[in-house]
Amino acid sequence: MQIAAGKTAPPSRAELRRIVTAIVIGNGFVAYDFTVYSFSALIIGNLFFPSHSPASSLLLSLATFGAGFVMRPLGAIMIGHIADSRGRKAGLTVSLTLMTLGTWLIACLPDYASIGPAATVLMVLARLMQGLAAGGEIGPASASLMESAAYRQRCFMVSWRGASQGAAAFAAALVGASTTMLLSPAEMHAWGWRIPFVLGGLIGPVGWYLRRRMPAAAPQKRARLSPARMFAEHPRALVCGLLMMAAPSVGIYLTVFYMPAYLVRTLQRPPAISLWTACLSGLVILVVTPLFARAADRLASRKTLQYASLAASLVLAWPAFWALTHGAADLAALAIITAYVALAVNNAGPQFGADDGSAACAPARGRTGGDLQLRRGAIRRIFAVHRDVADQPDRRPDGAGVVSDGGDAVDASRIEGLSRTGDARRVQHLPVATVGVITG
Repeated sequence: MQIAAGKTAPPSRAELRRIVTAIVIGNGFVAYDFTVYSFSALIIGNLFFPSHSPASSLLLSLATFGAGFVMRPLGAIMIGHIADSRGRKAGLTVSLTLMTLGTWLIACLPDYASIGPAATVLMVLARLMQGLAAGGEIGPASASLMESAAYRQRCFMVSWRGASQGAAAFAAALVGASTTMLLSPAEMHAWGWRIPFVLGGLIGPVGWYLRRRMPAAAPQKRARLSPARMFAEHPRALVCGLLMMAAPSVGIYLTVFYMPAYLVRTLQRPPAISLWTACLSGLVILVVTPLFARAADRLASRKTLQYASLAASLVLAWPAFWALTHGAADLAALAIITAYVALAVNNAGPQFGADDGSAACAPARGRTGGDLQLRRGAIRRIFAVHRDVADQPDRRPDGAGVVSDGGDAVDASRIEGLSRTGDARRVQHLPVATVGVITG
């Protein structure tokens, strides 16, 4: 379903800056709080999932991290439907509130030694709450940015959501590394691991305030589209979006979250390189995403850039992993990972904002509910299977081939999705009050 453009004027440049500020700060906070858990997984496993085997504690802790992903599709449907029916501001505020509550619960939660099994149950509950919030954040944030931008700025506007995730990954890695270097192991286990969550919890109210200052959405005279009807009436948009979300989602989780652990555990690299890899990957995402989005805005066909980057990812995946597993120096390894990150994430802006983008090809009344984040959740769970197969206890370096092969497969699936999407340039410019800007 396409909506004719020109019925409402796009917001001014000052209003666009306010929209970006409110959405990016909140989205960065959500991404930070959801991912910082991974940097504390080992300590959390010991404190909240006690076991005779340290490996079992770590696995249980990581399983709790994965439980958050199980909730993300549900969050996409529930919070996305709120955003579609009651306005983007309502959905964005709900997701930020849930993430803040989950983060403070983790930061203040007594460990297993203090309250017994209740600590484990509450930790899982907090992660489920965070997963629900993260699932409901991506769709409304991306749709708000896309709907508020003119066509020639759409990719650039939407890219700031992806850039904020890069900044969040960088901040989470930096805070985790700083606490590890400044505190002793005993202090880290006693209270130091809580510091990243407290810092994230303090940012939450700021983002919540900015979003609450958005005016209420103006009434929209269009029929509401329930998640069930979205599946029934727009299966092609959902399937194409699933295929198109594959490459950037897997690329980010491969380089930012899996690669540091793979370098240290499997390739026996120095632990410091894990920190630098995560920090560098976050910085690359922050810088490269808007640059590629700006370039996409200036192209007559925005598929050109996406096809080129996907082809490069397909060709370079195996050589990159081969170099890492055959003794590449630490600096060379960082250079390889940097190049791969740049190729993997350069669709973060165009994937939503382009004329073939996954958000643009969906109807406005169902653009966020059960759509964008549902695709991401499915793809990330698929990749988790590839990752677990590749990182078996025998630590065989050639297990990376499974991961790179999986990355090539999803790159190919994105090409298939691109080839089957049509033109959706005529996206309605919603009134500023509908998207929401800061007032006063």
